[in-house]
Amino acid sequence: MIKFVLLLTLMINSAFCQNIVELSKGDLAPFSGALVNPSQMKEFRLINEQKKSLETQKITLEDLNEVNQNRINFYKEETENYRNLVKKERSKRAWSNTGFFVLGVLATSLAAYAAIQATK
Repeated sequence: MIKFVLLLTLMINSAFCQNIVELSKGDLAPFSGALVNPSQMKEFRLINEQKKSLETQKITLEDLNEVNQNRINFYKEETENYRNLVKKERSKRAWSNTGFFVLGVLATSLAAYAAIQATK
């Protein structure tokens, strides 16, 4: 957090500068404000690059999240469609099995009746 505040302060102060002047130790600054040494400036640049990288990663993660959510919704719809198809097929199969059972009972009854009549 301190690094962010320092970076923000540096950016605000440098926005009003018109000329960049390199100073040596002991020189008077041509303006009032804070001076940053090169190592601190490298650190600020690194923080800025990391911030940009994190923003890019955030956008990428949001895009991936949206794609994954679309996939989830698609598979949920497909699952529901297949469940409905399975229910219809089970219903058809149950009625056809019942019909075949009744036909089998009738055929067996007729065969038994014919056998009884033939033995008389």
